[in-house]
Amino acid sequence: MTVVSHMTEREAFADIVKIISSLTYGKERWFKNNGCWYDRSNGDYIQNEELVKRISEILKEEIDL
Repeated sequence: MTVVSHMTEREAFADIVKIISSLTYGKERWFKNNGCWYDRSNGDYIQNEELVKRISEILKEEIDL
C-alpha cells in the first residue's frame, strides 16, 4: 500500500510566501520566527494579516496593477 502525503495548509502557505519573496526580493524576504513572520526588508516582525498586505503590495508593483 502506498502512503501519499499531502501538504497542510500551513505548509502550502509558507511555501507560497517563500516562492513570492524569492522571486520578488531575490532571497527569502519573509520567514517564520518566534510565531510571527520576520520581514528582512523592513526589519520587523509582523502577523499574517500584515504579511498578506505586504505581499499584495509587492505583487501589484511587480504586475503593474
